[in-house]
Amino acid sequence: MTGPRGPRDGSPLELLRTVSYTPPMGGRPPQRLRAPGLALALLTVAASARGDGPAPVVVGPLSLSAEQLAERLGELSPLELRAHGAGPAGRLAYVQRVIVPELLFQAEAERQKLAEEPHVRARLRDASFQALVEHERAQLPPPTDAEIDAYYDAQRRDFERPERILLWRILVSSEAQARAVIEAARGAGGPERWRALAREQSLDTATKERGGDLGFVHPDGHTDVPELRVDPALFEAARGLEDGELVAEPIAEGNHFAVVWRRGSLQPVQIPKDRARPTIVRAIQEKKLGERIDGLVRELGAKYVTERRDELLEHVDVFPFPQSRAAAP
Repeated sequence: MTGPRGPRDGSPLELLRTVSYTPPMGGRPPQRLRAPGLALALLTVAASARGDGPAPVVVGPLSLSAEQLAERLGELSPLELRAHGAGPAGRLAYVQRVIVPELLFQAEAERQKLAEEPHVRARLRDASFQALVEHERAQLPPPTDAEIDAYYDAQRRDFERPERILLWRILVSSEAQARAVIEAARGAGGPERWRALAREQSLDTATKERGGDLGFVHPDGHTDVPELRVDPALFEAARGLEDGELVAEPIAEGNHFAVVWRRGSLQPVQIPKDRARPTIVRAIQEKKLGERIDGLVRELGAKYVTERRDELLEHVDVFPFPQSRAAAP
């Protein structure tokens, strides 16, 4: 959108008419810097706002080109644009309220040499790293259909999960002992008695201290804990029950007997490939980005690292956070 053009009178308002911008679909968070009452004299507008002319905004030693100003305006949401006003007057208000204070603060920070402060250097270093990462991300080609298919097939358990049942189990040596546990667990206060029975009687040392909690069990007997698998018969015995029901009969498990309590469940999950595609694309791109950054580190290291003196690291003092060097003896 371009403002109307009339006879040039050299005023800031007239010159800002030529700055074009395109309102975005969204917008970045509203600017925080404001300077109410800032004198317009702080703003010098050059004789032309076109990209091939002088900068339209000059504050001391700093300036903002017409192209940069148009880019900043284009980043604003429609709501932010309306807050500053319509047309050239709104653009001038934005320059006064936002751009000029930013340039003033930047000039003052440079005068005070704040960029040399350790915490500022750290933030600049982090910003440079993130800028490089985003640049490398932008260079990545989109995943192919073959890559997406391969990822979906390899990670199918993330997209297709059967019903899972949360089970508590007490493992004992005899059927009679199992039946006694079942009777003891019935009625009010059952969960508290169950936990005590598990600690006292269960033969499963891996789960007895947590009340025999197996977590969510899959139909094939594996659980969400990779090291823990149980007999699939436990799942089958609990499948037809409601959450909270105790399996009425002991279940033979090897040479022992299990008492099982169904405590909860998760319904089956099946995410088709087309719905999973955005997630898969992000995962593939993040993996590629990590590989690209690792490769870049090796490439830049081979190019710029000419000497390593690892033995000098032994003499570097490390101060635990939040202790500072000034506080060190």
